[in-house]
Amino acid sequence: MTIKTKRSKKFLDRMSKYIVRDVKTAVARSTTQVMQSVKARVKDNVSHTGASFKEYTPAYKRHKDSKGLKERFVYSGKMMRQMVWRRHADGLGSRIFFQGLGDTKAARNTFDYGRDFMRVNKVEKNLMRREVLKVIRKYTK
Repeated sequence: MTIKTKRSKKFLDRMSKYIVRDVKTAVARSTTQVMQSVKARVKDNVSHTGASFKEYTPAYKRHKDSKGLKERFVYSGKMMRQMVWRRHADGLGSRIFFQGLGDTKAARNTFDYGRDFMRVNKVEKNLMRREVLKVIRKYTK
C-alpha cells in the first residue's frame, strides 16, 4: 500500500483552514451566548455562583433611586449595552469586557465590593465546550 504525500498534504492544509474557520465561528457563537447569559443573570440579581449580590451602600442606593435606575450595575444606563468581546490572537478563545473606560472602572469596582458578575459559571463553560466539540466531531467522523 502506498500513500501519496502530496495529495495528503494538500488535503490536510485545506481541512486545517476549514477547521480553524469553524472553531472561530463556534467561539464567536458561544461567547455571544455567554454574554447574553451574563446580562440575564445581572438583571435577575444572581452572581456566577447562583447567590444574590451584596447590597449597595445606603448612599449609593439613594443615588440610584434618585436617578430612577432599577437595573443592577448600571450607573448611567449604558454599561451593559457596552459589553463587547474580542477574539484572542490564537483564535481559540475570547475576552469579554466593556468598551468605555468608565464602564471598565465600574466593573472593577463592583468586583472589589464583592459583586463579581463577569465570571463564567459551569453551565456557560459547558456551553462553550459543546460548541467547540461540535466542530471537532464534525471533522473526526
